[in-house]
Amino acid sequence: MLPFTDALRLMTYLKDWIEYPDK
Repeated sequence: MLPFTDALRLMTYLKDWIEYPDK
């Protein structure tokens, strides 16, 4: 299980990737 902060950071990263999928 991921720590809460890591999960939050991962979700933010995924949101950015979805908004900018050209990375």
